[in-house]
Amino acid sequence: MVIGLIIIGFALGCVFTGALVGSNLLAARRRYAIVLACEAAVLALAAWWQDSAVHAAVILGATACGIQNAMASSFYGLVVRTTHVTGIITDLGFMIGATIAGRRFPWWKPILLVLLVSGYLAGGISAAVIAGVVPAFTLWGCCALAVAIAIGCLFLRNDQRS
Repeated sequence: MVIGLIIIGFALGCVFTGALVGSNLLAARRRYAIVLACEAAVLALAAWWQDSAVHAAVILGATACGIQNAMASSFYGLVVRTTHVTGIITDLGFMIGATIAGRRFPWWKPILLVLLVSGYLAGGISAAVIAGVVPAFTLWGCCALAVAIAIGCLFLRNDQRS
């Protein structure tokens, strides 16, 4: 039952993001700022409930992952799924094989993928260490980071796509 609710939570996070980011009512940078603020709110709820309602906190965490993943996947058409490390490894493996076969890729693609995998490893190790010392801080830290990035989105320089 809980696993099904986790999947539903993730999917609802994606749906929410698609509805908001897919709208043309707000400038792009404002849409992303609102999505990040909502992600921060969901993470705050998860952090609030992590000790008293663990299943609810996990479902909310999955919802935040869905929000994050859909937002990153839709960022100006960029296709990078920030919550799926297996996809990154798949892409890297494919690029290595295709490069051996003579195909070329833009120089930045494998660098981006390696940086993402490194970020997963660093984040996972950091989260494990922090959770061992100050368990409540892990989700609150993610929440604060989402708020900071949301605020940053609002102050980005105005360009043609915003």
